[in-house]
Formats: sequence, structure tokens, C-alpha cells
Amino acid sequence: MVDSNNYWALFEKEGRGAPLSLSEGIMHTEFQKKNPFAPLPSDYGDWRTSVNAPVELPKQLWFVTRDRVYNFDLRFNSAGFIVSHVFLGLLQRHTSTPYVSTPVYMVNKFGDSVAKKEYYYIRFYNYTDLIDHTSSNIVYDKKGFIKKPIELHLRTDISQQVFMTDSSYFFNRLFCTDEFRKACLEASIYGVEFVEALKAGIYKP
Repeated sequence: MVDSNNYWALFEKEGRGAPLSLSEGIMHTEFQKKNPFAPLPSDYGDWRTSVNAPVELPKQLWFVTRDRVYNFDLRFNSAGFIVSHVFLGLLQRHTSTPYVSTPVYMVNKFGDSVAKKEYYYIRFYNYTDLIDHTSSNIVYDKKGFIKKPIELHLRTDISQQVFMTDSSYFFNRLFCTDEFRKACLEASIYGVEFVEALKAGIYKP
């Protein structure tokens, strides 16, 4: 059992090769030389639009970008996360949280790699609401959805070291235990800020 105050939220941290978002690029199921930034019909499907459900990912993906270089270890994109091989390895060693993954090639418009690391696109699924709504200080809207989490408490019976919670407010947020955070720090994970889960609803990168 983990103290509800001993969880962390993973936020984007800006740095060289680590923009706060990947807004300068587009995800494709294949690379097209003629017009690399134009969307393809195959870019859309259950693998990209489904929420919290197991999906079959394409065998490989291409992320075409105007950014010059990527060196980050974790970024949210296309309803999932783009992670480095280092971060994926940490996931494999420290958690059994259900997810699917596939290689993603980070390239410029000419098809040349802009990545300093190997990258993968991953989608988590079968996650549940892990928020302790009784202990938390949360403002809800009229429909009962989270509007503003002033102080977030997570449940103390969470069995995974890395996890998502089934909440539309935190649709793009990973949480972890202190043990996993320390493993990430030892691995020199780059472009990620670990913020106390208590402050996950009010923190601004």
C-alpha cells in the first residue's frame, strides 16, 4: 500500500530536443515523399480514436516534423504517448500496466531521422478511476465531471508503478510511484518533470 501523498505526475519539461508539445509534426502510417504533411486515410482508425480499449496498432508509424531534433523520453501525442526505448525499458521492468506499442520513426519532410533515440508509440488501456474523490479537493461541473482539481489524492491500493486514471481531465497524464520516479532519475530520463500528484491539477509547465 502506497501513501496517497507519495505519487507523482509526469509533465513535459522543455529543453533542447524536447519541445513542450509535438505540434510541429503529424503522425502517419506510412511516409509519403510527395506531400509528407498531408493526412492519409489510414492515419485514422480505432488504433487512434478509441479510448481506454485494447487496439491493434500499425506495424510501424512515421512522425513527420518541422522540428530539427528530438531527444525527449516522453510526450503525449495522438491519444497515446511517444516514448524512447529507455522509457519503454523502464516500463517493461517496473510495471505490468496493460499497453500496446509499435515503433515510430521521427523524420523530417525528406524522410531523414531527427531522433537521437529509438522511439515507440504506446497506448494504455483497461485503466480505472484511481482518484480518491473523498480525500481530494476537487471542483466538479454540473454533470459531475472534474472541472478543477485543487488538491488531488490518489487511492492507496494501486498495484501498478505506472498508471493512468480514467478521467477526461487527466486524459494525457501518466502517474507513477516514487520507486519508478527514482528509476527514471537514475536512467537520466530527459524532458520530463515529476510533480507531486497532489499538485497535478494546478501545475503549469
